[in-house]
Amino acid sequence: MVLPSYQLSRLDTFRANITTAAGNALDRNVTYETGKANLTLRDGLSLQFTNQVIRDKDQSSDLLNAETAFSRVDLLPLLIKRMILREVILDQPRLSLKRDQAGALNIADLLSRQKKPGMTLELRKVTIDKGLITFTDQRAGAEGLMTSLTNLYCRIDPPRFGNTSRFSIKATLNENKNQGELALAGTFHLAPAEKPIGESTLDASIRLTGMDINHYRPYLRGHAPIEQLAGRSYPARPWRRACWPRRTDRWRDP
Repeated sequence: MVLPSYQLSRLDTFRANITTAAGNALDRNVTYETGKANLTLRDGLSLQFTNQVIRDKDQSSDLLNAETAFSRVDLLPLLIKRMILREVILDQPRLSLKRDQAGALNIADLLSRQKKPGMTLELRKVTIDKGLITFTDQRAGAEGLMTSLTNLYCRIDPPRFGNTSRFSIKATLNENKNQGELALAGTFHLAPAEKPIGESTLDASIRLTGMDINHYRPYLRGHAPIEQLAGRSYPARPWRRACWPRRTDRWRDP
């Protein structure tokens, strides 16, 4: 068993197969710098990649890149073309979300969960450490409105009780020159496989401190008197029970 073990530890042997399979599943270009794997009877197959990059669909920029991406894969489902990632750990990932002037998100196709031939992908437990998420909204203004989350920590536990997972998120909220703090925790019920992710639901508490309402003026215009909301917000109570937006390719116009 020396030769298979050697080949498994050197994922460069299968680089083209791995990046092609991942690229076809995501409909995007996928690359990585180094990769290694380990196979045991107890833990199954574990994979680790460094400097993993997923390009945006239009190839204009990176959608996601991570310093280190680690995952554990269940073996038996692979026989029926199901890749179940029992655990995923992303270290210092950077996710770039965009909405164009027509109102379309750059991840709209991923949220629609369109069925494709080949292997299906399922996630169980996810941990994100020291993450960064930027959202640039071209529809909110000519120059685009940018909001970001830094120092992001996120944990999503494996689904239980009818495909419901517990989760928690903590991050620094960046609004131009202003900074606030975000804490979100609760449960996430994933929509059935045949339905878009937009039909999933949240039951959560949220706490925002140091939030600058003026930053969100394009979204609030016509819905609330901006003058009364101006300033920095320090909510005293958490906000509970929220529904994920049903339409994932279009957000409410600002």
